[in-house]
Amino acid sequence: MQGLTEDLKRPPDTLEDLKFVLRVIADIRDKSLEVELRYTDLQERYRTLLMYDIEVRQLGLMECEGMEKWGRGYLRHCQRVGQKMFNMG
Repeated sequence: MQGLTEDLKRPPDTLEDLKFVLRVIADIRDKSLEVELRYTDLQERYRTLLMYDIEVRQLGLMECEGMEKWGRGYLRHCQRVGQKMFNMG
């Protein structure tokens, strides 16, 4: 995902650049769905373990919560970049 972040910084000076950045935004949205499915699955697993009083690593639980915050923040950043591009016109 780091490479995609760098690609978002590319200024859309030409039509080809604009198409490139829009493809990057679409890729990020696709990947964000995959990431969301992963952390949702992890959250459900931890919830189930806790429901049956099975001891879990606190660090793992915190990492899962951190993934969710990171994923949502990354998608918001992508949406802001897309909105700025459309507001430029």
